[in-house]
Amino acid sequence: MNPTKSDHWRKFCDELIIASENDPELADGLKWLDGLAQKKGISFYEMLWRLVMMDRTDEDMGDFMQSITRRYKK
Repeated sequence: MNPTKSDHWRKFCDELIIASENDPELADGLKWLDGLAQKKGISFYEMLWRLVMMDRTDEDMGDFMQSITRRYKK
């Protein structure tokens, strides 16, 4: 699947962005992810796809997954 061309995937991502308006932790994570995508020269949708699909060959994703498993919601 090419996430940058899937309307379903884009809609899912857009719904996450809307949901982040009421969840500061989610908003921070999505901002971080967007910044990482920009550094890599790929779209936010592609970066989120890699995260969801657990592309463990990317050290940044491994560090991110490790850090979110240690965070607790209040």
